Amino acid sequence: MNRSTSHSVRLERITKDYINEACENLDAYNSIKHFSERAVANHAGYLEQEVRGAADLKRLIQALCRVDEIDIGFSKESFNTKIADQRFTTTTRVELDPAELKPVDEISRSTEMSKGDAIRACIIRELYEISSSDELLHEPRQSDIEQSWSSISSNIDELYSTILAKLETRLVAQWESTQSALEADQKARDALVSHYQNYFKDSVGYERLQESEFGEEMLSNLEALPHGTG
Repeated sequence: MNRSTSHSVRLERITKDYINEACENLDAYNSIKHFSERAVANHAGYLEQEVRGAADLKRLIQALCRVDEIDIGFSKESFNTKIADQRFTTTTRVELDPAELKPVDEISRSTEMSKGDAIRACIIRELYEISSSDELLHEPRQSDIEQSWSSISSNIDELYSTILAKLETRLVAQWESTQSALEADQKARDALVSHYQNYFKDSVGYERLQESEFGEEMLSNLEALPHGTG
């Protein structure tokens, strides 16, 4: 039997007000809790698809950074899941079954968002769809929500572009110095090759890398590394 788990989510006053307005005017929702649960059910899978592969690419960077002389600085991406940058004033608890929790976990893993942030991102997406399709959330509410969702979407794009740019620098632009570092630290090189062959090649991150501008060249360089004993 699948058991749901309860998660606490903090909300700004303005988010609470927008949700209450939706609940009062639309039959699809009956409470803040219900709205939040519907938002996760409707959008967690979509957000998961948008961010999938980021965690795989980060682990590839981590494997590269274990090599002496290779240091790839990587700052944590900041995802703003507030609408008005107000303090949180309301807490609601949402019940998620395992099928709903899985994409929330993947969003958190790929973006380093907290689960609360991931759920709030779903809530903003639900509000965004309502504001786009219903005569409900008028200005300035509609602009607030559109800007919030646009910020989250841009953060996702930036997450990938930053990761891919760092890999392109090390695996293409600075490939000669990367090769020298790998040759000087064979143990870390073998661990990198093992990670690449045994994990990364079967991951979504591999597909994301392959589809990128310099993906084929990066993958070709990784494939050419000697396998050693890894």
